[in-house]
Amino acid sequence: MKGINVVAGFVLAFLSTAHGNPFSCYDNVQCVAGNALAYDQARCTPEWGAFPRVNGETNDLIQQQLKSSFEYLLIASHFKEWKYNRPGFANYFSKLSDDNWDEAINLMLHMVERGGKLITDFKVDMPGPGDATTSYQLKEIEALSKALDKERRTATRTLHLAHLANHGQGVPHDAEFADFLAERLHKNSVLRIKHLANYVKLLSDIVSDANVDSAYALFKFDTEYLK
Repeated sequence: MKGINVVAGFVLAFLSTAHGNPFSCYDNVQCVAGNALAYDQARCTPEWGAFPRVNGETNDLIQQQLKSSFEYLLIASHFKEWKYNRPGFANYFSKLSDDNWDEAINLMLHMVERGGKLITDFKVDMPGPGDATTSYQLKEIEALSKALDKERRTATRTLHLAHLANHGQGVPHDAEFADFLAERLHKNSVLRIKHLANYVKLLSDIVSDANVDSAYALFKFDTEYLK
C-alpha cells in the first residue's frame, strides 16, 4: 500500500509539473476554432536540452574563436611584409585564421539550430591601433608560442562548455550538443595544439644549436617544416 502511495504521489507531481511548466508552449496558446489568437513566443522556440542554459557560454566561445581568427590574420600579414618575408609562417597563420573562423561560424549555426541566439551586445574586442605593434609584430618563436596558448585556451573552454551541456543538477543532460563539441575538439583543437607544441620545440632546438646558422635554420623551417 505504501508503494502505491509513493507511485501515485510521483504521478501527481509529474502531472502538476507538466501542466504548470512555465516553459510549455502548449500551455500558453489560446485559440478559437483551431486558429491561434495568442501565444507566448518566448516559450515556443526551438530551444531544448542545454539551451538556453548554455547560451551565454556558447556566445563566449564564438567570440573567442572570432577574435583568434582576426589576430592570426594580423600575424600572417606581419610575416608577409617584405622585411620579414616568411611565406611559410604567413600561410600557416592564415590557415589558423580560416580554421578558427569556420569553427566559430559552424558553432554559431549549430547554436541557432538548437534555438540559441547571439547576445544583444555581441562583439569581438580587439587591441587598438597603438597596441598592434606589441601584440602582432612578433618573432617567429613568439608567434608560435602565442598561438599555442590561444589554442589551449580555446580547447579548455570548449571542454568546459561540453561539460556544462552534459552535466548539472536538476537539468537535462544534452548529449547531442556535448558530442558536437567533443567531435570538433578532437578533430581540430587537439591536432592544432599538438602541431604547435612540436613546432615550438623544433624551432627552439634548431635556432639554439651552436653548429647551425640561425638565419639559415629559420629559412629552412619556414620553407620546409611549417605546413
